[in-house]
Order: sequence, then C-alpha cells, then structure tokens
Amino acid sequence: MKVTASKSEEERTESVKSYKCLICLKSFIKRSQLTNHTFMAHTNERPYKCKVCGWTSKTLAYLKQHERLHVGEKNYQCSKCPSKFSCWSDRNKHFNQVHDNLWPCEICKRVFKGKEKLARHELIHSDLKNFVCIFCEHRSRTLPNLMSHIGSVHTREKPFPCAECPAEYSQSSSLKAHVRNAHRKEEWVHKCSVCDKKFPHQAVLNRHLRTHTGERPYICSYSGCDKKFPTQGELSRHNKSHVGEKKYICSICGNGFVTTAMLNQHAKIHDKKFSCNICTKMFPSAFFLKVHQKSHSEHRQFKCEECPSSFFIKGQLNNHVRKIHRKLRPFPCSMCDSRFIVQVKRDKHLSATHLNESVQVRDL
Repeated sequence: MKVTASKSEEERTESVKSYKCLICLKSFIKRSQLTNHTFMAHTNERPYKCKVCGWTSKTLAYLKQHERLHVGEKNYQCSKCPSKFSCWSDRNKHFNQVHDNLWPCEICKRVFKGKEKLARHELIHSDLKNFVCIFCEHRSRTLPNLMSHIGSVHTREKPFPCAECPAEYSQSSSLKAHVRNAHRKEEWVHKCSVCDKKFPHQAVLNRHLRTHTGERPYICSYSGCDKKFPTQGELSRHNKSHVGEKKYICSICGNGFVTTAMLNQHAKIHDKKFSCNICTKMFPSAFFLKVHQKSHSEHRQFKCEECPSSFFIKGQLNNHVRKIHRKLRPFPCSMCDSRFIVQVKRDKHLSATHLNESVQVRDL
C-alpha cells in the first residue's frame, strides 16, 4: 500500500527552511539564523573592540575569547594532558598535533605517535637480539641500533650533519631528534608549572617534573642494592653495572666498562679537541667551546629587567632571577628540607649527604 503525506505535513516540510539568504541562497530554519549569517558572512562590520590592543571582532563571544589572551585565563583544558589554552581552537590544534594516533607502551608507559613506532620501541623490552654486527660479536635488538653501533664503533661515519650547528649523527632519526630538541623549541607546548621550562612531549615533561618532586619510582631489583632512579633509562643503565664483564677498556686511564656506549661516553673526558683561541683551554665539543668563549666577550646580551646585572648565558640570568629577585629554590631535596636553585646542586647535595639513605618522596 502506498503511503502519502497529508497536505498539512507537506506544508510543514516546505516551511522548514523558509528563510533564504538573497546573496548566497543558503536557507535557514529561523529568521535569527539568517540575520546572524548575513552579518557574519556578508558584512565587514566588527563592532566589538578590545580595550587593551584595539583588536576588533564581529561578535561579543569572540571578543571575550580574545581578551583571555591578555589576562592569561586558560579555560580550555586538553582531555589527554594538563595543558590549558585560552581558546578552543588552540586546544584542538594542540590535540591534533600531540595526541592524535598515540600508542602507549604498556611496560614503560612511553607514548608513541603511530603503531609502527611503538612496535619498534617494544623491541627494547625484549631479550631477543637478532641483528649481529659484521665486524664484531655485538648484537642489537633493532636494525637502527645495529647501524648506530657500526657507525660509532667501526666506521666512525656520521653522514647526517645538522644544517644549523656543527653536530653530526650516524642516524637520520638521531638528527631529527636533535633538530627538534635543540632548534625547534618554539614548537614545544608542554610547560612546567614550577620553572616554566617547555618540552616537546608530555612524557618528557613528566620526567622533568620529577626533578622538582625528587620522585624516583624506578628501583633496582638486585639483591643488596636499593638505589632508585627518576627514569627507566637511568635504571637500565645502572643495571648494567651489576652484570657483564667490563671488557671495554679505556686506552688512556685503564677504566673498564660494560658497554661500548659507556666507554665512548667516558672517552669524551679525554678527547678535548676544541681549543679556545684566546686562552688555549680545551673542550670536548664545539658546544662547550662556544659557551666558554662567551666569557671572553664584553657583550652580555641577557640583561636582568629588575636590576643592572647582565649575563653571557640565559641560564645564568634565570638562576640570578630565581635566587635574587624571586627567592625561588624549585629543586627540593627528597631526604631533607634543603632546597636548591639549580638541579645540579641538588644532585651533588644528595650524593654527598644522603648517598646511603633510603630515598623518599617529599612534597613541594
């Protein structure tokens, strides 16, 4: 049986979208929607003006959203991390850039963008080392790790130079990480609420926050050793000191190391090939030489806004402001009430004073 709509139903259907824009022919259910559309799409009027900077807006809602930028109000919080934003569009942009297609590792909780990257990472938690070096008996869990080993130990090749500084790398992934961490800091969106430092990922920020809280959640499982560490990586490096023969011997001082990576890291203290042309001091890298050479310059570009002091390095200025003007000591000792301006002094204090004590987490 054929069902037909009544005349009244047909009339209601026809009148559902009865308000049509005469400019673009779009239809609207309500007259108010047509009026708002005409104002927003077909006029240049911006009657709402910001009293601070003069910016103008077509709507009061947009103006109020803009004014939050001046007062620092951030009402739009990311659903995946603690980051907050002044407007919903910035929050959505952050979510798409940082959290879209993220895959967490169930073992160490690190997060990766893409299932393939997670799969490669999970190999580090496996005991399988199927990639064998053609020059020695070294075995690696992944092909990139094996290539890194061959380049750093046997061929000494570093075919991936940084275009912005003298750094060179044996892997393209290492170069990309270097560029992101050293030269693209303006893109970092994760900000520490204690010291205002910014980081590229939430996981990196979480590790950094432990420098303020003193938290060391990773505990050595070897009998008789109760050392604790802030990151899984530091615990893994420490565990190597319990196992394996120290067969990698430094040819200069005779110290032995479990891995070639540890030996190479140690060798840097002997390999000071970058010489200052003013005072002839030697440094292990171009970076340290560049930092040192600023001490010979009379140009102190980092000036304190609260007193006449000026500094060669931005870090010196930050320490000065925290110590002199803010009276801040954001790095607390996890064992006592001592607090420190910089992390390195806190770490030295821990080693000198509390080395054999059980580590506890203290509140800020």
